[in-house]
Amino acid sequence: KQLRLLAAVLTGLLVLLCMSPASVQAATIRVAQDGTGDFTSLFDGLGAAQVGDTVSVGPGEYTETRVVNPAGVDFWSMGLVYASNVAVVGDGTGVVFVGPAVPPPGLNADGILGPGPVLGVQGVSFSGMTFRNLSRGLIDADYVVSVSDCRFVGNYYGVTQTGDGSSVIENSEFLGNGAGILAARPSGNRTLDIRDCVFTDNIQGMQIQSRDTTVSRCTITGGERGVLAVLGGQVVVQDCTISATSKRCVSTFHGSATSPSHHVLPPTMEYHMEPSVRTVFGA
Repeated sequence: KQLRLLAAVLTGLLVLLCMSPASVQAATIRVAQDGTGDFTSLFDGLGAAQVGDTVSVGPGEYTETRVVNPAGVDFWSMGLVYASNVAVVGDGTGVVFVGPAVPPPGLNADGILGPGPVLGVQGVSFSGMTFRNLSRGLIDADYVVSVSDCRFVGNYYGVTQTGDGSSVIENSEFLGNGAGILAARPSGNRTLDIRDCVFTDNIQGMQIQSRDTTVSRCTITGGERGVLAVLGGQVVVQDCTISATSKRCVSTFHGSATSPSHHVLPPTMEYHMEPSVRTVFGA
């Protein structure tokens, strides 16, 4: 009788272990417009992802939008991620396009928002995709997203960062956006590393309000300002090439230059030193 009881207990424990989250295997969800994947809709594919999944996005122009209300406020969205540690991986910036082919009239910051996580979700990353003609190409919520090998074209903001956590934006191209990167809402809990990116003809290459940001090995050409630090933003800029900006290579406003350590500009940086293109502090 005792042996039967022990066997029953062991069986119950085994069932519980099999049902635990640790036993669940991460999946790869395929979004393919030709019908060969799990979903044809990017919106549906992102929404189906569970913790640790990869969403693989096939070639195509993804233009579907829906009105969503994840936090009590309605907005137009290209898709939301509801689980942490999800990697969204496109087949390449030359074949995967998110957003309309033609910019909407009067593009501003509050129109159609690109994909991103909902409140409480962290560890989300995007790679291998082009985001175009959106109010915000990529968004975040409580926690920042990481970006690699992406392209942002004609958006009001390319990448918008408002959450906490550590984020890397690397090997990506920003072309003709209002601002390539907006790191808004000064936060002592956000670390942003922007590296090996190319910024061309954005009005602002990047606008930084974060207090712990590093910009390294980037090429910034054209537009009004290369790096704009505002509202206490603290930025280390190193080994970058900034040229042909109409106003400033690097500008600081609203308390961002309270200490020289906010901007470290080593001799290895190259500058386009025309009279209208110069590096300044506090201007």
